[in-house]
Amino acid sequence: MGIFDKKKLEKLRAAEKKQAGHTILLVDDEVSNLQVLSTLLEGRFHVLTAEGGEEALRLVKNSKRPISLIITDQRMPGIKGTEFLQQMIELSPKTIRIMLTGYSDINAVIDSINRSHIFEFIHKPFDSDEILQAVERAICSFESAREAELYQSDLEKKISERTKELERKNRELEEAYAELANKHEALKVAHKQLEEISLTDVLTGLRNRRYLIDYMKSELGLLQRFLDKHGAETKQKPFHFGFFMLDLDNFKNINDTYGHGVGDQVLLHISQLLNHACRSSDFVVRWGGEEFLVVVRNTPNEDMSILAERFRSLVEQKPYSFEGGGELKMTCSLGYAPFPFCWRAYSLYDWEECVALADAALYAAKRSTKNAWVGLLPGPDFPLDKTFEDFRENLPALIDTKQLIVTSSHKEPVPLEWGRA
Repeated sequence: MGIFDKKKLEKLRAAEKKQAGHTILLVDDEVSNLQVLSTLLEGRFHVLTAEGGEEALRLVKNSKRPISLIITDQRMPGIKGTEFLQQMIELSPKTIRIMLTGYSDINAVIDSINRSHIFEFIHKPFDSDEILQAVERAICSFESAREAELYQSDLEKKISERTKELERKNRELEEAYAELANKHEALKVAHKQLEEISLTDVLTGLRNRRYLIDYMKSELGLLQRFLDKHGAETKQKPFHFGFFMLDLDNFKNINDTYGHGVGDQVLLHISQLLNHACRSSDFVVRWGGEEFLVVVRNTPNEDMSILAERFRSLVEQKPYSFEGGGELKMTCSLGYAPFPFCWRAYSLYDWEECVALADAALYAAKRSTKNAWVGLLPGPDFPLDKTFEDFRENLPALIDTKQLIVTSSHKEPVPLEWGRA
């Protein structure tokens, strides 16, 4: 193997040839400094020297070669280095500027850099290696700027050519986008319609179970954020729900006697009655068959019996009217329970379990006299350690010990039969 790598040697010679094409102007009123700098740089660069700013300006104006780099002293008679470099910015803006000085005033240094756009500032006495490294960096910067300028010129040409092509394609894209936007809007409308259908009971137009699941998921998310902010011990209650499970009494007889068509009309009639009885914040869910779930917001536990009676009497007092005349009187039974069931342990039972409690209360109402309502509410000593399984297994015992309060529309005490919650 040879001592020198041929490729590296060729690369080195090319770099030296490239450097030889650069002109460096040295400006200093001290001839000895000029001689030292010239000795360092001659052979690698084309070097011009001047003993002051005025002479340097004349050289620049008369030079047929572009000046790649100026190295100037700051403190010179006549034009100072800073003033000279400021004029050079106008004469040769692309020239790299390095300043040498023994002046230690930091404000002067900052002023020089800011006003004269100096590439580097070197303090005297300088080191030869420091000078060579600074020159190397400056020439590289000059080359990079020149190459960038060539690239920019070539790029501008390509940009001009491609701009026209892009304008044409943009027009095509705009047309395609407009068409796509129209289709997307149509899809959004269709999706919204499908979503609404999926959340709505087909027969009655009421909300269905899926809607309730989505709704409660959203509400529970709001509750969690509220509790994260205010703490679980807060006395504020962001919401309170009442679940009223309503079932038409003897609905099977209506279907058997008048047919399912009339039965469907009766269900539609009941759904309209319940909707009209609700506030804007409440809603009715078709639970299945002849069962409806009325979801009421922010009604105190002590007022839930008033609502239960309103729903019961509404169904009783508003019979279904046949088209050809005549009326079909109906009654209903209801069961209700709040959610959260007990704010002292708001997460003890989830909303679905509270719906199950309302259903258990409905069962008790139907097994008593029908055309009645029964409610389940927590007593002052309601146990906070019972799971829902314990709760539903020991429902009668909790009632007997007043840990669970039962409210009812019965004026006289009526034995209640409890199914499983």
